[in-house]
Amino acid sequence: MSSIKEVMNHSIMTPSSIIRVDVVPLVGSDAVVYIKREDLIHPHLSGNKWRKLKYNIDHILDNKLEGMVSFGGAFSNHIYAAVAAGAIFDFKVVLFIRGEISDVDNPTLAFCKRMGAILIPVTREEYRLRNDLDWLENIQSKYPEYHIVPEGGSNDLALEGVAEIMKEIEESDQVYDTISVSAGTGGTAAGMIAYDSDTIIHVYASLKGNFIEDDIRKFLKSDFQNYKVFNNYHQGGYARVNKEYISFLNQWYEATQVPLDPIYTGKMMYGIIDQLKNGELDSAKKHLVIHTGGLQGITACNYLNGKKFGMINYGNIQA
Repeated sequence: MSSIKEVMNHSIMTPSSIIRVDVVPLVGSDAVVYIKREDLIHPHLSGNKWRKLKYNIDHILDNKLEGMVSFGGAFSNHIYAAVAAGAIFDFKVVLFIRGEISDVDNPTLAFCKRMGAILIPVTREEYRLRNDLDWLENIQSKYPEYHIVPEGGSNDLALEGVAEIMKEIEESDQVYDTISVSAGTGGTAAGMIAYDSDTIIHVYASLKGNFIEDDIRKFLKSDFQNYKVFNNYHQGGYARVNKEYISFLNQWYEATQVPLDPIYTGKMMYGIIDQLKNGELDSAKKHLVIHTGGLQGITACNYLNGKKFGMINYGNIQA
């Protein structure tokens, strides 16, 4: 069980490492797959959540603000990372949570409470107003010394942080035929796409529907053609899992010893392995995958789905 002291005792570790993984047991033949281990940046503030929050945190500290206000679901990676940031950088965090917060066993909310966050439940109907300017102005009036960060952490400051993923890849002096990333709000993908218009970015949607491409375009200032969206590996929708998928996650870990979160990176990797097996991706080409962290989702997924679909078992790894 993580305490504030434990969270604060870890440093932010960037640039994140890039390793090659052996996918032969999963694909049936050799393929050139590398992973950028953004999950290792910090035990609680890792992956794209650190990248998105980095310059938002700078904004809070530079302007001597009291804290951050943000929004998310009860098992959200973003709210988990936001409260970890507050503990590390010593500012308050107020979170508007979609739906009920009465589940005392929810591991994500329990962490938020231990970190001292203020949790405010809102109905699902009211939560739909999270991007409404009038609603946000009302919240800002109640918290005038707080910086408001949108759901998922995706804003212009976030894109600046995400671009640093691409900068680190560039500085590694390695060239990849494709770079793949998972997508929820599309902010991480947009920041990567905008950084380098010559690199092909493969985007794997974690939500059901064909709207992620439109969401990405909203973040981009110009018309970029250097990306492709795959909408068919979401496993039934956001945070949805099944027995076959959980089995894949466990097989992946056994083969590679790299833990994947079940909500984003795991679904992307499921898609990449399928594409390598069916020839949609050329196994001879050099593929880089961005691990966007979110390992707290393992505990949340097991809590919600373990009895029905089986447990994600990564040995002693805990979020």
